[in-house]
Amino acid sequence: MLNDNDLPIPPLQMRELVGPTDPIDFRNLEGENLFPDLPPGAYENVIDFGSGCGRLARRMMLQRDQPSQYLGVEIHQGMVDWCQTNLTPAATNFKFIRHDAFNLGLNPKGLPHPKALPIGTPSETASLVIAWSVFTHLVESQVYDYLSEIRRVLRGDGIFLSTWFLFDKADYPMMQHFQN
Repeated sequence: MLNDNDLPIPPLQMRELVGPTDPIDFRNLEGENLFPDLPPGAYENVIDFGSGCGRLARRMMLQRDQPSQYLGVEIHQGMVDWCQTNLTPAATNFKFIRHDAFNLGLNPKGLPHPKALPIGTPSETASLVIAWSVFTHLVESQVYDYLSEIRRVLRGDGIFLSTWFLFDKADYPMMQHFQN
């Protein structure tokens, strides 16, 4: 079993890109399940869509019911590289791949897409898909397409957890060029 001191905390510049900068947000000192209300079986095959620099992955590596398989999917190549170098060696069932979708701030050379790019995992295999602060950064048409892609990868009894921040772009004139 891993212990919190066995795993490095991502560098500050990466933590600043994903939001939480306090190292405590990356720790799991008690080994508690990240989402305690989920049944332990939910952690069997996890896809973390928008895994960033491994905040949730690192905490899951230390939890009581560690995922049998974990796939972190992220658009920022530097964060994928950091996770592969610093987290995967400690728990080889944790893999990280790049999702080469366009994002002005994190992946400006990524593939432009009016629709969702495939997540890159077989259909109906995920017991849990997490999308923490992902849909906030997409336009409406992409949301529908990515929700369909998530539905494709979730198995019948799978669980989808996500966070959302929604606002009407019509209320913000500077956002008008992001309309669908």
